[in-house]
Amino acid sequence: MAYGKRFEQFITDKKLSPTRLAEELGASRGTIYNYKNGTSVISPAHLKYLKEQYGLNPDWYLDGEGEMYVIPSIGNNLTGINEAMTDVLLKIYEALPVAEKHLVGQLKDLIEKQQVHFSESSEALQLLKELNEKINNRLL
Repeated sequence: MAYGKRFEQFITDKKLSPTRLAEELGASRGTIYNYKNGTSVISPAHLKYLKEQYGLNPDWYLDGEGEMYVIPSIGNNLTGINEAMTDVLLKIYEALPVAEKHLVGQLKDLIEKQQVHFSESSEALQLLKELNEKINNRLL
């Protein structure tokens, strides 16, 4: 599959219009159509933006290797969570009783301070286990 076809597959999958994408990238619609038609390769700056904002895998776009999207590296914080996951987590949070919301609040505070280290003894992992146990007990 050529560049243009992979780009078209990506924008279709993300439901991005060429006009919207042009605005986001600060590019002309003509540039986006050139990417889509395969007459131009995505510029390095645009490729970086698409990776950071939408998870586009540069290797997949350039060489057709790997998956379309990169798997975000969580590292010591949760900045890799995308908007859809955030929406799901917010809906779950809103449905939780007060006690579980307190646990989520503690976990959120740790994450915001970038003190989350998911080792077996970490406070964050313990909070996640406790929350999971309470939710599982309610579901059983």
